[in-house]
Formats: sequence, C-alpha cells, structure tokens
Amino acid sequence: MKKLFVLLFIIITLISCEKEKGNKDSIIGKWEWIMTSHGDFNYSQTPKSVDSTFYIEFRNNGYYYLYDNSNNQLKELKYELEKSEQSNKIKFDDFDLTGFIYTYSITNDTLHIWIANQIYPNTYLYKRLK
Repeated sequence: MKKLFVLLFIIITLISCEKEKGNKDSIIGKWEWIMTSHGDFNYSQTPKSVDSTFYIEFRNNGYYYLYDNSNNQLKELKYELEKSEQSNKIKFDDFDLTGFIYTYSITNDTLHIWIANQIYPNTYLYKRLK
C-alpha cells in the first residue's frame, strides 16, 4: 500500500511538471520568425521572401537571445516583462532599443511583438518551437 502511494505521488509530480512546461501563455521558450508586417504600408516579409529566418529565445533568467539561420547566437540582452490587464510589455536593457515600448501577445503558439508607441508599428510574428 505504501508503494502505491509513493508511485501515485511520483505520477502526480510528473504530470504537474509537464503542465508547467507547456504553459501556452508564457513567452519563455524558443521562437522561429515567420513574418514581419510593416505598419500600414501593406507590406510584409517572410523567411521565403528574404531567403532566411532567425530565432529568438526568452529564458527564465531574464535574458533574451537572437540566433541566425544556423543557430549561431547573434545577441544577448537582459529583458523584463510587465504584465497588466491592458497589455503585456517587454523592456530590453539595450541602448539601441531604449525609447521603444514593445508589446506582445500569444495566440495559438504564435507570438506577436510590436512597438506600441509608433503610429504605424511593425508587427513581428514568431512560431513557438517544441
């Protein structure tokens, strides 16, 4: 009987860990770029149109990574998330990116990132990698 409780405890623990790992609303993880829509100009780019792609990764340790087509790391930045009822924001600790408010949403394993304080913001779409 004691072995049965131990086995049951282990199974429940494993199931709980799997649920945490698969949080579909979390930005944490690796993402593949699938499209950029350029504001109100009815113009977009895709990996096919530019013959390349790139990957981004958000880690639990507060770091963001940018990788090229061959999975070489191009950039490492510290980031912070701000969540509210109105929006989810990303703040990057980088001179080039200061002054921009990046907003994001996740729908069906697709990450949408856009610069909220622009009149015609670019929207970047990424697909979650398994």
